[in-house]
This record gives sequence, structure tokens and C-alpha cells, in this order.
Amino acid sequence: MLSCRGVRVYYVLTDALAWQDYAHLTARIDPKAQQKIAAFKSEQDKLNCLLGRILLSQAINDLKLGSNIADLHHSPLGKASLPGMEFSISHSSGLVVLSAALDRPNGIDCEELKPVEPGDFRDYFSRKEWDDLEASSDPLTGFNRIWTRKEALLKAIGTGLQNQLNRIDVSASRMKNHNCNWSFKELELRPGYLVSLCYKD
Repeated sequence: MLSCRGVRVYYVLTDALAWQDYAHLTARIDPKAQQKIAAFKSEQDKLNCLLGRILLSQAINDLKLGSNIADLHHSPLGKASLPGMEFSISHSSGLVVLSAALDRPNGIDCEELKPVEPGDFRDYFSRKEWDDLEASSDPLTGFNRIWTRKEALLKAIGTGLQNQLNRIDVSASRMKNHNCNWSFKELELRPGYLVSLCYKD
């Protein structure tokens, strides 16, 4: 577990787990959550969802929230929260991450650094972001830095991908959006992955 300005970050490397651990881990969560997880077709998706639930339970316990996952509330746009706690979950291949804080909006996103053609995403970038990316000596990392920052911010404000992404500029480590100041922190949790945390200042 890491901590950044009052936001806790939990993570687990999924390929460090043996698949035979799945049944043991599943038994730690409630039957309703077990049914939700069982509905996934992909074994990796099942494991990601399961680990996300376990990390969330750990955060609830650590923050002494006095509630449990049964108290989850979803906004009209699908943002999940608990009374007194804001949290965000993300996963990519062999990594599952969760950020959580007491009454402090936050979002997190992780991506494995795989080959990508940035031009396919041009319409989602602001002019400044695109100029920075074209000038970058490491466009793969540059692309994923921008992308994970956007995802983390949208999770924090609770709008998801409803926004026009090219109108949101995350090229700086701090920005203003929805009349609030936001900061970004890049976390090194695993080689070959980029993780961006966003939190309200």
C-alpha cells in the first residue's frame, strides 16, 4: 500500500497468484459479488473483478469506515462510492490497482505499455497534448501518460468517457476542471506499466 496526499493506493500483481487460489479468494466475498464475478466469460476478468473487491474491502477496513461493500452507491453516470469514502479501481493485464480516500475525490488508471498507434487517438487529445506527444523522445510512454491521466481525472469527477476528451488538457501535473483544482501523480508499481493517480487538491 502507498499513500499520496491522503489518498491510499493498493495494488496486486495478478500473475503472482496461482489460479488454484481463485476459489479461496472467492470465498472471502459475499454471495452477490460472487454471482457478479461468475458472470464474466474471461477468467482474467473474473480474477480482476475479484481482486478489486478484495482491495476495496481492505481499504474499507484500513480507513475504519464503519460500512461495507453492501453500502455501495452508484451515481446516474455509474460512479461508485461509499458513505464517507471515494475510491477508484483499474486493471490492465497483470496489475489491479485501487485508490481510496476519506471524502476526497480521486481516480486511478493503469495501462500496460504495449505498442499503439497514437494517430488513431488524435481526436481525443488537445492541441497542447498532441504537440507534446509529437515532440516526445518516448511517444509510447507519452501517449500512455496522457491517456491514463484523462481516465483518472474522469473517474475522479465521475463523468467517465461522457466528456469530449480533446477539451480536457492534462499535459501539466496540475489543472482546473469543474471549478476544482486537480493534481496528477505517476506511480511506479510495476515495470512496463504506467499508473496515474488524480486527486482533488
